[in-house]
Amino acid sequence: MRAVRWLSDHAWVVTAVTSAVVAAVGFRGGDFAAQDYRVWVFKTHGFLVWDLNWYGGHSDLGYSVLFPAVGAVLGTVPATAAACVASTLAWGRLVGRDGAPAITSRLWFAVLIVGDLIIGRAPFACSVAAALGAVLAVREDRRLLALLAALVASLFSPLGAFFLLLVALAWWPTVGWRRVLPLGGAAVGVGMAVLVGDGGWFPFPWTSFVGQLVIAGVGLLLTPRTFPVLRRGLAWYGVACVPLFLVPTPIGGNMARFSSIVVGPLAAYVLWRAGKPKLLAMVAAPLLAFQLQPVIGAIHDAAGDPSSKPAYYAGMLRFLEEHQQPPSRVEIPFTLNHWEATYVAEKVPLARGWERQIDLKLNAELYRPLTAGAYLTWLRENAVRYVALSDAPLDEGGEAEGAVLRHPPSWLRQVYADAHWRIWEVEGTKPLAEGVARMVALSPTSFTLHSDGVGLTLVRVRWSPYWQVEMGTGCFLKDPAGWTEVVQLAPGALRASLRLGENQTCTSVQLQEVGLSPTLLETQR
Repeated sequence: MRAVRWLSDHAWVVTAVTSAVVAAVGFRGGDFAAQDYRVWVFKTHGFLVWDLNWYGGHSDLGYSVLFPAVGAVLGTVPATAAACVASTLAWGRLVGRDGAPAITSRLWFAVLIVGDLIIGRAPFACSVAAALGAVLAVREDRRLLALLAALVASLFSPLGAFFLLLVALAWWPTVGWRRVLPLGGAAVGVGMAVLVGDGGWFPFPWTSFVGQLVIAGVGLLLTPRTFPVLRRGLAWYGVACVPLFLVPTPIGGNMARFSSIVVGPLAAYVLWRAGKPKLLAMVAAPLLAFQLQPVIGAIHDAAGDPSSKPAYYAGMLRFLEEHQQPPSRVEIPFTLNHWEATYVAEKVPLARGWERQIDLKLNAELYRPLTAGAYLTWLRENAVRYVALSDAPLDEGGEAEGAVLRHPPSWLRQVYADAHWRIWEVEGTKPLAEGVARMVALSPTSFTLHSDGVGLTLVRVRWSPYWQVEMGTGCFLKDPAGWTEVVQLAPGALRASLRLGENQTCTSVQLQEVGLSPTLLETQR
């Protein structure tokens, strides 16, 4: 019993040691592919508003503002591990240290929180740590600290911020609005995700939806009325799941993350406190199974995956880098763990990336049975020059493409093959730049055109009202398909980048200067 008590008092050590073991064996879940890429972008280019190497252009700020910087300083794995340890420390303070309820809850949380590290949910793990700190600060009536912690939580992950706002709603009737008002700082990250994020939607399978309602409903039945905040929290959680199931949103099935972290530790604390240890023993196994399900899935998917190593990409990257004039976009059917989204995207622009919400918004047709003709249309519309298929297992978002590529159509010409990869060139694809100018350079932060005259060029990168001319003379229009049109007002080179500032959308006077009709502005409304 002394050993158990010592472990409970030092639960953060349990989390730290478990995290160290995960890091030492080199295990990295597939979500780390996205985090590694965003950290690389920050190291190479600093804070970006817009990144051109995924999806033809997407917002970096809507996913996580802070984690790329933190990951660049600490490393993605150490930063995530540190967040898990910090969460355990905060949870221990919240549930106390005395008695079986606190001891069981502390140790349960200390072990299961490492699931975020195993899966690779790095920004969310950091957000959870800050959110728990905010809750602790409210309980101790340290309002400025609570506000700062809530703000930090929201800038790490809008999802973590959303959960923190649910906690505030549940707590409000008990302590009053002035006490919980600092948690409203979490709304900043949610608002930023809405305003500058890419939108899209995340699947919420009906099985997961029903599971969350069962957790909320059974939790209400088993939680004594002496825990009013928890009962309101369960009610709000169940209510929030309904519109998120009925209406496609970026949150969707991610709602399950909240319960997958806290349902077991909360049940242990509440049922022990309520004098129901036998009931806790009955529900412990199913709760553990529920919490471990995504962790076991991540371990199963990532174990022994050769595509997680940089050497796997060496040959194909040499070929692609040698054939980047003019700059060209590459499509890689999603592999199960998505490491192409970092190892390849650091070198050449991808037609896709690794963010499910954006992918379903832009490329929903790739999740359904795909004909060769429909695939060719998609490749041409996205200005894809090369398609590369690996021998790694495919994700659900890559299986339809894989089925087409295993029997390549005649319009695909194989140009490279090695032990792991086959690369085809798409015949008759559309160029990245089409019009009076040609594209001479493309990076995550900018593109460069060169023209011998003036006029309009369609550039197949996603439109944003914040395109700016860094070099040369020109302005911008939005193409009806969502791409960017560049009007060069003088011959020569033009480099465009994206940053918050003056809107450089073309005026009617500028269009008339180069002989274009002002009616083009009608498409901007």
